Parts: sequence; C-alpha cells; structure tokens
Amino acid sequence: MNILIVRVSSLGDVVHNMPMVADIRRHYPDANIDWVVEEAYTSLVRLNPHVRNIIPIALRRWRKSLGSAATRAEIAGFYRQLRNEAYDLVFDTQGLLKTSVVMRMARLAPGGKRVGLANATEGSGYEPLSRIFHTQSVPVGLHTHAVLRARTVAAVALGYAPDGAADFALGAPTPDNSPDWLPQQPYAVFFHGTARAAKQWAPEHWVAVAQALQARNLPVLLPWGNPKEKQAAERLAALMPQATVLPALPLMEAVTL
Repeated sequence: MNILIVRVSSLGDVVHNMPMVADIRRHYPDANIDWVVEEAYTSLVRLNPHVRNIIPIALRRWRKSLGSAATRAEIAGFYRQLRNEAYDLVFDTQGLLKTSVVMRMARLAPGGKRVGLANATEGSGYEPLSRIFHTQSVPVGLHTHAVLRARTVAAVALGYAPDGAADFALGAPTPDNSPDWLPQQPYAVFFHGTARAAKQWAPEHWVAVAQALQARNLPVLLPWGNPKEKQAAERLAALMPQATVLPALPLMEAVTL
C-alpha cells in the first residue's frame, strides 16, 4: 500500500504528525509512506525511519515570485515528482485549502481515497472549503489535540483504533561536532517564543523559574526564531545572571537542542 501525507508546515505541526506515521506502520508494516513538506523541514522528516520518500514543496517561497520562469519551472518539477507514484491513500491533516489542493494534485491508484478533516478543532486554522477535495472526511472532537487529530484521521481511514502512547519515532540527529553554544554541564532551555501574544508567559514567571534553577547551578539557554523573539530573549537574559541568548540556529541544531 502506498500512502502520502500532506503536512507542509510549520515545525511543531510537522512533529505533531509523526505519531500518525508510526501508527500506520505498526498496523500495516509493509506500507510505503511518503510525505509532502515545506523545503525547510525536509531534514526533520528525514529523521523519521518510517518515511520512504520526502517530496519538498516551497509554497512560502513560490508565492513571492509566482510570475518568474524559475518559480514556474520549480512548481512543474514538484508536480512531476508528486505524480510519480500512484497512492492508495492521501492524507491532509492540516485542513487548509492550499494543502487540499496539493492533495488533489496527487495521483490515486484505482480505488484510492483522499482523506481529510471534516471539521475544525479549537484553535486550528481549518478551512471548510478543503472538504470539496476529499473522498472521505473524518470528524474529530472540538478539543482534540493536534497529535490525536492526525492519528484519528489515519485510524478511521485504515480501520484501527488510535490506541497506545504517541510514538514520534524521531531518530536523534548526530552532528559531527557539538555546537559551541551547548554547555558541558546540565542546563535548562526556555522556549519563550510563541506566535501569538495571548499565548506568551509573563517575563516575571520566567525570571522566577530562572532563580529556582540558579539555586541548582543550572544555566539557562534562550533560543529565538525571529528578531522580535531575539529582543525578548535579550530582555529576559538581562534579568537572569546565568542565561545565554543563543545564536540563530539552523534547523538541525534546533532539533539537537
């Protein structure tokens, strides 16, 4: 059986889909699983031993230059790669119009199905129009976590229950050398950045945790993903004697962290 997963971004959402892959392989050990993902995250998906082929897509980059010949050539190359294989099942667990269009572009084997979400869950960016491209739409509870949501879509389509602990099946990256910023002693990491202000934790809470860690001689590392987060990290570091603001990290160094 050939299966295609369309989950293009972002980093956390891609990770949330990993247990779905492990579930499929546990119930169908001989299944071939391919994955369409944004080009920035191909090295992350490559850490999952259950994924056969990774098909990179560059929607974020292409939409900035749709009129250029080079971009159109890249899109044509992506389409050819996507159509190389006929799939028995194509899954879209993102529920967006753009991802459902990619799902529709994939080539189905005879009797194949395109399976996606039937409804939104709390906090998701679901777009109902995506359902027009589905062969099967799977309903999920309003408060279903993203990991269970993806596991449920696959389980309903393939006829099993999404039971047991979530298995992310991610192999640890093996860098040639330890990054210079990585302390030799035990340390703590504060993932303080978030996409929405309403989800941010108050700085005084981070400082309180840092003070408790300082009593245990634990240094604090402050990563960031954009200039605004870097400024926030620098403000926190000024209040934490043992904190270090990390440099900009390539994806695999971020995964190592």
